[in-house]
Amino acid sequence: MPGLPIPYTMHLLTQEIIRRKGDDVEGVFRLPGDLKLVNTIAGQMNMGKKPDFNSMTLNDVCSLLKKWVGKLSEPMFPIDQLGPLQNVYKSGTGEYLPLLSAIPRANKVTLMYLIGFLQVIARKKEINKMDANNLAICFSPNIVKAIGYKDPTQAANFMKIGIEFVRTLIEKWDTSRIYPLPSQFLPM
Repeated sequence: MPGLPIPYTMHLLTQEIIRRKGDDVEGVFRLPGDLKLVNTIAGQMNMGKKPDFNSMTLNDVCSLLKKWVGKLSEPMFPIDQLGPLQNVYKSGTGEYLPLLSAIPRANKVTLMYLIGFLQVIARKKEINKMDANNLAICFSPNIVKAIGYKDPTQAANFMKIGIEFVRTLIEKWDTSRIYPLPSQFLPM
């Protein structure tokens, strides 16, 4: 969609989850969808086809969103920013928001939209049991990729860093500029 500040696929999938009242479903994002169907639809989407949501369950759509985020050509949080991320974690300050000024605009806006969507889910944590930490556990491996760490201890440590980072974003980042998507970007 021309002029859309985020990938259309992300908007399409997140809005389908909201349309299906996924924010009211206990454990949303925890149960996997039908892997074969998700892979088939992902392949169709890669060829430019709009997904047939009628053939999918909520878990399929949620799995497709996580897969899509994880398969971006470049992670939303760039690999060249892993060092500064690790430094903030080691400092114990939890001051992650300033790191966002160093990432490319497209990454930042896309991440902001995703976090805004996750904040909507987290607001209903009493119903869906998905607080910021649970959502961070589900999404951080797809947002913060510790590529190149072969040592299992380092990889596990980066998993902790990623969870804390994403949880902090869900809890503290003001995403109101992009989520929900401003009306000027929506089709008439």
